[in-house]
Amino acid sequence: LSPPWLDLGLSQALDELAERLSRQLGVKITVEADIEEGLPSEVMLAFFRVVQESVHNSVRHGGATEVNVRFYRDGEETLLEVTDDGTGFDPPEDFEELRVRGHRGLANMSERMSLIGGRLEVSRLPGGGTLVRCSWSFTSASA
Repeated sequence: LSPPWLDLGLSQALDELAERLSRQLGVKITVEADIEEGLPSEVMLAFFRVVQESVHNSVRHGGATEVNVRFYRDGEETLLEVTDDGTGFDPPEDFEELRVRGHRGLANMSERMSLIGGRLEVSRLPGGGTLVRCSWSFTSASA
């Protein structure tokens, strides 16, 4: 259930994912991963799957032609930001509303982050596009 590329570290796995999805979906994907490795495997998998779902949503629902993935550390927090140039999206307060209507992607991403003690936020960008932002810290793991 875990891609073999994750064995090479999350940065390498995100580069591989971006290359494959770019070819498959016909979208330009850039990855900026400024973080040392050493994350628990379940955290790497959660971030990886969020990127995978975010890119698909950007293209399928937002009509994006460019997606940017930024993975970095800010103090104690590990952050992932996925932005796109699509039409934008105003998410409901509760992602479960979408799950009930048959749209499981955001609810699944939120659940993945919750299971590792992280957070998921989704917002419309000024001028168009969407921001998916995830945060996790090592202190979350012990909480």
